[in-house]
Amino acid sequence: MLKILIVLTLALTIMIVGFSAPLAAPIEPKKINAFSEEELAVYDGPDSNLPVFIAVDGYVYNVTGDREIYAPGGMYHHLTGSNQHTELCRV
Repeated sequence: MLKILIVLTLALTIMIVGFSAPLAAPIEPKKINAFSEEELAVYDGPDSNLPVFIAVDGYVYNVTGDREIYAPGGMYHHLTGSNQHTELCRV
């Protein structure tokens, strides 16, 4: 009986250790596109064929899904097409 218990305990331990997935390494953010201030200014909303971008602290966000509030006349249009680190720090 003791042998069976030892074998089962050993088998269970091997199964638990053997089948556990290794921890994944953390994903580091990547810069896909780099924009100059002039290039970013093109994406400020008036052209419906282009996406609408906001940059904050070096990261560019696509806010095209809410074009009506970021396009000209929208309440957040002043944030589009430029880096808004300073503007958003005041909030």
